[in-house]
Amino acid sequence: MVDIPIEMLFAGRPREIALGRRSAIRKVPLAPPWRIAAEGLIGDRQADRRHNGGVEKALHHYPREHYDAWRNEERALASEFVAPAFGENISTLGLTEDSICVGDVFALGGARLQVSQGRQPCLTLNFRFGRRDMARRTQESGRCGWYYRVLETGVAQPGDSLRLIERMRADWPLARLFFALRAYARPR
Repeated sequence: MVDIPIEMLFAGRPREIALGRRSAIRKVPLAPPWRIAAEGLIGDRQADRRHNGGVEKALHHYPREHYDAWRNEERALASEFVAPAFGENISTLGLTEDSICVGDVFALGGARLQVSQGRQPCLTLNFRFGRRDMARRTQESGRCGWYYRVLETGVAQPGDSLRLIERMRADWPLARLFFALRAYARPR
């Protein structure tokens, strides 16, 4: 069973990241206790509520393992590739798109979270990292992260664990889903 201690969660507020472009992607550690509401962490905001946040994208999780790959591929930006550079609320070691399935239910403190969907990287990543192809490269790599919906609101503290409590579709990890979607989207 998955049981990963959480020491920090991250939140952001909208600010200009490029001329005329506002985003809350530049998140910072959020002081505990962490209150998890239906639409995410209290204290976290989104600049574009049409495409970000809401009940189906309440919390963003990005695997810390991916940062090593990015540092190796983008040596000039290596210092940028540390959590929460991809705008995540949660960053852990030990969970990746290979081991997470849509529908997985986790406990975090008093909250219950369910994996709702994989992240679809957007142009904000291009602005965040100053690379025109960062969103595309993130998507093609499959190192996208995922979103949770909040099934039960609650409070979490440092040292509480992200603990898997239910898995409905063990045969469909996000990596397999991403691969299937990329194959379907390719011109034939």
